[in-house]
Amino acid sequence: MKYFLYARKSTDEDDKQLLSIEAQLEELREHAAREKLEVVREFVEKRTAKEPGRPIFNDMIRRVEKGEADALLAWHPDRLARNSVDGGRVIYLVDTGKLAALKFPSFWFENTPQGKFMLSIAFGQSKYYVDNLSENVRRGLRQKLRIGVYPGRAPIGYANEPRLRTIVIDEKTAPLVKKLFETYASGETSYQAISDMANRMGLLTCRDNTFRKSWMRCLLSNPFYIGMMRYKGELYEGKHEPLISRELFDRVQKMLNQRSRAIQAPHKGDPCCFTGMIKCGSCGSGITAQRQKGHHYYNCTRHHGPCELKKYIREESLSLEIHAALSYRTLPGEVADWILAQVDQWQAEEAHRSEGLAAQHAARVDDIQARLNRLLDVYLEGTVDKEEYTARKEGFIREKASLSADLAQIKTNGAGWIEPLRAFVTDCKEMGSDLADADAEDLARLAKMSVLNLNIVKPIRGRNDGKPVAIGTRTPADLTCAHLPPGGPEPEGRGGGLAARPAPVRTRTDPVPQAFSEGATFDPSADPAQVAASFGAEGCPSAFVFQVSEREPALRVEYPAPLNAVAAFSALSPAQKSNRTIWWALLDSNQ
Repeated sequence: MKYFLYARKSTDEDDKQLLSIEAQLEELREHAAREKLEVVREFVEKRTAKEPGRPIFNDMIRRVEKGEADALLAWHPDRLARNSVDGGRVIYLVDTGKLAALKFPSFWFENTPQGKFMLSIAFGQSKYYVDNLSENVRRGLRQKLRIGVYPGRAPIGYANEPRLRTIVIDEKTAPLVKKLFETYASGETSYQAISDMANRMGLLTCRDNTFRKSWMRCLLSNPFYIGMMRYKGELYEGKHEPLISRELFDRVQKMLNQRSRAIQAPHKGDPCCFTGMIKCGSCGSGITAQRQKGHHYYNCTRHHGPCELKKYIREESLSLEIHAALSYRTLPGEVADWILAQVDQWQAEEAHRSEGLAAQHAARVDDIQARLNRLLDVYLEGTVDKEEYTARKEGFIREKASLSADLAQIKTNGAGWIEPLRAFVTDCKEMGSDLADADAEDLARLAKMSVLNLNIVKPIRGRNDGKPVAIGTRTPADLTCAHLPPGGPEPEGRGGGLAARPAPVRTRTDPVPQAFSEGATFDPSADPAQVAASFGAEGCPSAFVFQVSEREPALRVEYPAPLNAVAAFSALSPAQKSNRTIWWALLDSNQ
């Protein structure tokens, strides 16, 4: 018989299992000489046998099927296979007679029903070993995560401590990584500049490679540097020492988010700021721009064919309309303050309620545990039989588990809806200061950050003297801005925010943009209670049309929830805004 000799180790790294292949080959060659076996070829592989698909093993099996050899020589069956597919292939070759013999120095096999049965058991034991080993490894990884130890290679700036199996700060590279964070937080450095800076300082990745531009975001957004760790998409609390402060990390994340949302810089010679973010409301094509007589004009690209929108709109007019749209998503300072005061009151009430509820749950859990202890004592005394004991114990344990889960939920979440509401109201309040001196580039960035859906549409025909214009059954309201970009109208007074009470406007050559609601019907002169009831029944309008004049296209804006509630609130009259119940009705109708 002709034999193929097969030797394998589980890793392709030369520094691991260094003598495994050499030892197998020496033992197998001695065994072949001792048994006078004819070895026609040796196969050596450095891959795990947990999954099928080993190229050298598959090549050896194909050669066996072609008849180049009719026997195999290996150290143990687990060298041939640790999965059911490869093990089944070997047994099938024995069944069909293409393999007449299998020789193992550490395992007995002969081609009989009993021998094949023992071989299948050996393959099954090999698969069980690797499956059990994987489960034990995963269990160890989960335990490491529970105690706050990262189960992997430490990121740059840290080092693995092999003796204590922990992660410590690398005194050599940690100051350099901290300097990268501080430099990027200044807002004056790009990805390319920060990666070049890391390479100049001599920083290398964990695999001793120089830094690339695409890798810097992963480094700068890694929570490991503030004492947290992310593993398989889930965040855990670590016990390693933080490298930077949370305040510095938050500033870097804010800068990363701004960079990712920012409008890409236009190509050289392209002066426009609003291209790529506005579509034509008539045909759905994009909006392009061109420069004529010192001004930028925007119009439909007609990418989808002929379009009804023939007119152009100047960038100055479009800036006014976008500024007006953004002002409709702001809350006046006094309005935001009383909303935040109400949120603070709710938080206090929710904290008190959660504290009482948590105390009740904790007391009930302690009571159940005491009952379990008493039940165990009674069972040990022989008062109740095992069946009754098991049934009662299961009921207590289920109730305890349910209460413990509810208690954890109360402690973890509590009033989880309060902070998002507070952040939303604060953002709407701070938008006013962002718009105060915003230029065209700032307006484009803020519109994209607000996720506004912008469309250029035909102007609405009607009076354009600053008074409301009725459109069908819908009644629009004036837009009133406390501050418009340079070149726009200047109001005489500020009423507390960008979308505050109406104010007389000085006569200027530039008209004030008007806002027209395309959503629910409401009358600005109606009673506040009726307005609240109307919104509660029909929902907030989500789309408004802003226009400067009838000579140029208008801007149709769709506000995502819950910004549509803020826009609807901005469209109300000052008397209606003073009724605080309307604000909550708007939010309720938006849910």
